[in-house]
Amino acid sequence: MIVSVCTLIVFGYQTVLTRQHALLSVYPHLHITNGKSGTTQYQYLLKNDGIGPAKITEISVVLLDGTEYPSLREYVEDKIENGDGILYFNSDIYVGQLIPKDDVIPLFGLTDELLAAEYGLPPNTRESAQMLRRVLNSDSLIFEITYESVFGERWKISTESSAPVKLD
Repeated sequence: MIVSVCTLIVFGYQTVLTRQHALLSVYPHLHITNGKSGTTQYQYLLKNDGIGPAKITEISVVLLDGTEYPSLREYVEDKIENGDGILYFNSDIYVGQLIPKDDVIPLFGLTDELLAAEYGLPPNTRESAQMLRRVLNSDSLIFEITYESVFGERWKISTESSAPVKLD
């Protein structure tokens, strides 16, 4: 009888360990970072450095004063006017999007010199890069992405914190 009870306890503990291992084996780890800062090749990046895919479940772009934007692109368009002379590209992300492990998405970046020349436009400058970086890294911007693993575990990343926060 005692052996049966001990076997049941060990089996229960082994089940818990197996579940923890399964959860960790698909752990996504998103973060937002700046790439090539201070150069005319500046990029604002979303990276998945985890070992599993991340499914985006919510995106929020809000200013401290309560102003909400439907997307990061619309926020940047509101803050940078055409006359500012900044040529940039962007990649929209959306709810339901799956970001594979090791994937890097350039959310914003400065257009390269060759493309600008092709359209007869002046190239970006370091000042352009600094302005775009200032807009995207503004203390008044709260950019949040909520995402989940394939097992439904949820995390949130934000411009207000340097690491993902586990939800639930």
